Amino acid sequence: MKKAFCILAAVFFCLCMTEGEARAAAETVEVNLPEARQECVFEVRWEETETEAQVRITGPDGSVYGTEETPDRVTEMEGAAYFYIGDAAAGRWQVTVEGDSLGNVEVNAGSLPQSLKIDSFTVTENGRGIYEASWSVSDCPEDVTVEIFADTDQQGYDGTRAASGGRGPSGTLSFDMPGVDSGYYYFYITVAQDSGIFNSAYCDTAFFYDNINGGDKLSNVTASLLNRDVYMSWTGEENGLYRVMLFDPDTKLLLASTETEETSCVLSMPEGYDRVLAAAASWKDEQLGRFDVFEISADSAVEASVAYPEEQATNQSVIFAEVSYSGNCTVSATRNGELLMENETAQGRYEIHLLEGDNAVVFLITDEAGNTASFLKDIYLDSTPPQLSLKRNLDKISTGESYIYVEGYTEAGVTLTCNGEPVELAGSYFSFRQPLSFGTNEIVLTATDVAGNEARYSAEVSRPFWRAGIVKWILLAAAAAALIALETVILVRGKRRSRR
Repeated sequence: MKKAFCILAAVFFCLCMTEGEARAAAETVEVNLPEARQECVFEVRWEETETEAQVRITGPDGSVYGTEETPDRVTEMEGAAYFYIGDAAAGRWQVTVEGDSLGNVEVNAGSLPQSLKIDSFTVTENGRGIYEASWSVSDCPEDVTVEIFADTDQQGYDGTRAASGGRGPSGTLSFDMPGVDSGYYYFYITVAQDSGIFNSAYCDTAFFYDNINGGDKLSNVTASLLNRDVYMSWTGEENGLYRVMLFDPDTKLLLASTETEETSCVLSMPEGYDRVLAAAASWKDEQLGRFDVFEISADSAVEASVAYPEEQATNQSVIFAEVSYSGNCTVSATRNGELLMENETAQGRYEIHLLEGDNAVVFLITDEAGNTASFLKDIYLDSTPPQLSLKRNLDKISTGESYIYVEGYTEAGVTLTCNGEPVELAGSYFSFRQPLSFGTNEIVLTATDVAGNEARYSAEVSRPFWRAGIVKWILLAAAAAALIALETVILVRGKRRSRR
């Protein structure tokens, strides 16, 4: 892409200069091109050189160029911005400049003296780390100079110089890259004139460079899927530092990377990708060691399932897991990081013995390629009945009241019932009035925790029918009834006598 960099206006715009000027902080300047131009460049300058400005150029045909819209066509400097337009249509161009306290704004439009058109640029590699660049440039002087750069992507022209000393409109240049880390690189060419005019273009192909002078490759490197994430492991050194990388399998662009002191790492599959290239290398003094690349595809994910009990807490010391999978796989399992079984091949029910307290049970189903599906179950083993205490012991109590208060304390989170009916808790406390019938009343409190453990309290409370107060009233009632009966007999007899 054309760039104008540090050029005197007289040289830079040697053909048909057109000018416009504005003083506002945000203003549109109109520039008229009386005829179409090739290799057209706009120069925008403002007075306050330390202030940044946003520039947007709109052509008569509606085409738009700007610091935000087309950053690859812009060379920005203090107080100035140069826009390479290329083939510019005749007519009125609108240049909008925005910024705070820019001062005077000046817009110039002109054409480059020579286009430095890069007709072709190719790079080949001989298989031993030596590269050969070939180029063909037109509309340029015979003494045009050529440099080759290595970049990790195809944008920005911000790579590392790999070779210089090339000269002429066409030619070849051989080079190696001893000072560059191993990895994927895109090469680009820069052709320049003594006046400062230059042009650059990327090669279409990414090359993998293996720096034989870099750190040694890691040993025993594996790359596979863990569920649908990328899992890598290797044999490392004590206090070592490593870098794990994921690349686009087509463009070879770096998608993700991380540094770790461990000898294994899990990286999420980048969003929108189901296939990546994965690598792990030493990372010492910010120098990347040599590495091999592994292709990882989500299509290789293990098809398996492990069914655990649904509850999160239990009072049973043994639970079971139902394992099934497709293809040739092995089954391993851990409990709180402790290996329970390894490389079993049977599908079906597996017995798991739990420890008191928290248990993190993990089943790993691994295929022949090392891809793994993991299945986690967090389950709490509690074999201790919950606490259940009463404010007073109610057993063998005898009362003439029609109710009795039941009060006490239990553990938080339990379910409490009395004779099968739910009891409301206030925190961990309970207090309720239990009705009593005549005779013996059985009171059974049951506290059940989330693991299914039960604590019970039972008591027999008597409400006697023949208590002193009741007997007194019964005797009085009987005496009253006897008197009434006696009076009735006397009255009846008296009436009979009077008739006679």
